[in-house]
Amino acid sequence: SQILQYANLLSRTGDWKGCESLLTDALPDYRNDPTLWSAYINFLIDRKEYSKAASRLNRYAALDPDPLSLIELRARLASQKGDVGELRRLLQTLLPPTKGALNAAGLKKVFTISQLATKYEDYELAEKLLRFYVKRMPASINHLASYLSMHGDADEGFELLEPLFADNKDDTLRMIVRMMRERRKEIGDKYDETILKMFRSAIREDPDAIARRIMNAEFLEVTQNIEESIKVYDELLDRDDLNPITNATISNNLSYLLAISGKRLQDATDLIEQAISVIGPIDDMLDSRAVVRIAREEYDLAVEDLQFATSVSQDP
Repeated sequence: SQILQYANLLSRTGDWKGCESLLTDALPDYRNDPTLWSAYINFLIDRKEYSKAASRLNRYAALDPDPLSLIELRARLASQKGDVGELRRLLQTLLPPTKGALNAAGLKKVFTISQLATKYEDYELAEKLLRFYVKRMPASINHLASYLSMHGDADEGFELLEPLFADNKDDTLRMIVRMMRERRKEIGDKYDETILKMFRSAIREDPDAIARRIMNAEFLEVTQNIEESIKVYDELLDRDDLNPITNATISNNLSYLLAISGKRLQDATDLIEQAISVIGPIDDMLDSRAVVRIAREEYDLAVEDLQFATSVSQDP
């Protein structure tokens, strides 16, 4: 709604009093609107006004909202407060009995709670539920593989991902690149050759698959093969079948790599400006332009970009 859009704008520009006033004024007229209540409570949690958030949650609960949305808000509040015991208790109240047979709806609920547990970083419960779910739904092994690749035993995660590659190359490569980007220091280079073979196989199967080549360039960057990554991005930009968003995404990535390597800085500038003209000054683009400007020793402009990026980012 327009109210939420304006409230979000006020919050992101630092006018919290204006944001709160707007929402509290609107609540009496939209007292049964769960979206508005959720937004206000989430704003309070973001502001670490936990007592006020708890009070508003109690008032929201009196309106008899959807139980799942209510518990998710309570779970987020407990998570932000660091109350692991309360978070676990809330999530477990949603679980169906896990002894004996479960119907499809029950299994779906177990999976949903595992996702909430992951979201709120109760990884012990999330893994337990996912293993329970996959044991009864073996075809969903990809969910456990994805989870382990990011939050659990990385070696087991990779072992589960490898067999998935044959039938689902793109999603498997996406999960692997994400895992290697987030956990490179922990995992090291022991899987690099296997992953490169996967990329060669996938690109050989479909040489025109743009997404696969972008992921290949991202993986090369993760492994510090910057020159090779730049080469892949240059080759992609030579194509005439890129849509504007894909072109801008590649331009953003390439501008960053050129800047950190200290090469072709005018190209880096032109690329990031072109990307911003298409996608707009989102935080990722502003971060890249700041890196380019630092490489060009334009420090004042780089600081402006970083400050602007922080103001527009939802996760500074």
